[in-house]
Amino acid sequence: STTEQAATKLGRGERTLEAWRFRGEGPPFLRVGPRRVAYSLNDLDSWLRLRRCDPDTARAQGLADEQTSR
Repeated sequence: STTEQAATKLGRGERTLEAWRFRGEGPPFLRVGPRRVAYSLNDLDSWLRLRRCDPDTARAQGLADEQTSR
C-alpha cells in the first residue's frame, strides 16, 4: 500500500510515516524507486500487533494515558 494508505490504516499522518522512516522507526517498508516506498499490509498488521498493550499491564508499567489513569 502507499504511504497515504498506510497512514490511514495506522491513524497517523503521512508526514509521521516519513519522519519514522527517516529515523529508522515505524513499520517496515519497501523502497520501490528513488523516491517511492510501499508498505506490505501484512507488515502493517504485524507491526500493530507488536504494539498491542493490555490495559492492566500498561497501567502497572505507568504507560496508561492520562484519561485512563484518572
